[in-house]
Amino acid sequence: AALGYWLWPIAKGGAVGLFSRVHKDRLLDNPFRSQLVQRIEAEPGIHHNALVRELGKGNGATEHHLDKLVAGRLVLRHRGTGYTCYFPVGTDHRTMVASPAAKADGARRILAALQRGLTGVREVAADTGLAPSTVSHHLERLRTAGLVAGDGRTGYRALAAPGGGLAGAAA
Repeated sequence: AALGYWLWPIAKGGAVGLFSRVHKDRLLDNPFRSQLVQRIEAEPGIHHNALVRELGKGNGATEHHLDKLVAGRLVLRHRGTGYTCYFPVGTDHRTMVASPAAKADGARRILAALQRGLTGVREVAADTGLAPSTVSHHLERLRTAGLVAGDGRTGYRALAAPGGGLAGAAA
């Protein structure tokens, strides 16, 4: 009987039968995958390491289940420089691209200062308590991501993201 248990997958589907194939409709039957989707929907753009930390599973298990969810098109993944972020299906591309640039606390503080009408690097640095060089670094990343417009001569301003909000400002 024990031998039949091990041979049944081979008889049923050949050697391929040894590997489990979960249909898309059943992906969320797994409680951990369901938790992942709920967490991603609650915080679009959440970082991979935050998911590992908050849900208390190992990196390998989390990566495996996220891969299944991405392959099943239940969540979207965006890999930025130093960040892998996850989004609910339907998130626009611009928000996904901009999210990694707005993840750092300093970047969020700079965006908030720009929303309050500050425009110069030194003004923003004084307001946020960050060094001018740090402000310049974040402003360049935010400008490249499409969250900020301007330059050092004309001043900077925050741009509205799709949907009217500031992409990543609350991330």
